[in-house]
Amino acid sequence: MRASLFLLPAAALTASLAAAEPVTPGPAAKSHANTVSGTVVSVQDGEKKLVVRDARGKETRLVWTTATRMSGGALKAGEKVTVRWMRRDGKNIATALKVVGGGDETNASGSTPSPISPTPKSP
Repeated sequence: MRASLFLLPAAALTASLAAAEPVTPGPAAKSHANTVSGTVVSVQDGEKKLVVRDARGKETRLVWTTATRMSGGALKAGEKVTVRWMRRDGKNIATALKVVGGGDETNASGSTPSPISPTPKSP
């Protein structure tokens, strides 16, 4: 009698687990983890497109939008950049783009910053 009291709940638990629907994973989360650093090969401002060549010579074609965070100066061919991007609708969409060197620096007003003059020494 004791054995049947123990086996009955165990059998019910096993049956309920077997009848449960399998868990299916949801859609994959969009990854913003793609990053490329390299030299800008070409820029098409009107179409918001650019091509970046990394140190190994691999070229990555990207587009940017009004939501792309851009920093570091003017975007032009020959500039060194680091771009974070994600794949969406068959395109590589830049989410953040930073010009890291290789060209003229500009400040927030768009003008070239003045060089810092040394502090004169007191006599």
